[in-house]
Amino acid sequence: EAGARLAVVDAALVFEFGLGEVLDVLVLVTAPADVREERLRLSRGMDAERFRRITETQLPDEEKAAACDYVIVNDGSIEELRAEADAVLDAIRESMDAGTGWEEDDG
Repeated sequence: EAGARLAVVDAALVFEFGLGEVLDVLVLVTAPADVREERLRLSRGMDAERFRRITETQLPDEEKAAACDYVIVNDGSIEELRAEADAVLDAIRESMDAGTGWEEDDG
């Protein structure tokens, strides 16, 4: 929405496409590789070989995490993920209200 103070970009390949340079705050939501592989197998029928090929083309999580402001490890329940995401969102809003962390773009 135009004039919104906060916008969320949900993108798996932020670093691979150079988007990290234009975003004010970066949040990595990740899970251990075995958890990601199992979830993709169950939800999309992805086999292990395809999962391996896809992950080999992506920046390793360790490098992404080092460049992010917040990291959420999604290895539990959906309720745990929501709680962690809410905590990160609260922290970002507090930073915005305090005027710390980044400067607003005045155009």
